[in-house]
Amino acid sequence: MDGFGATARCSDLPEKELKFVETLRENFFLQHVIEATRQRGSDTLHTLDLILTTDNCLSEIEYPSPLGMSDHSVLKFDYKFNVKKFKTDDKFQLDKGCYNQLIDYLDINW
Repeated sequence: MDGFGATARCSDLPEKELKFVETLRENFFLQHVIEATRQRGSDTLHTLDLILTTDNCLSEIEYPSPLGMSDHSVLKFDYKFNVKKFKTDDKFQLDKGCYNQLIDYLDINW
């Protein structure tokens, strides 16, 4: 599941938790973790870990076994994003600064 079809059952949530869920919905956040991420022995499974994004930029999430003695699953996923590179020819000429004037300007009673 990609996070778009998952819905939370919110009718019985306390006020703070309900505000959290409302904030997620108002800002169009997607929660991508859909399987339980914590279990100890025969305890009830719980989803305690969240991966929140505003777009569908994750590949399928894997839930490998916990490391060492931990009771939390490891979450493994690829995050796809675009990086825009900007090339500029602007260069600061730090040796040309008016540093004495800057010192005088900043020498006030703050």
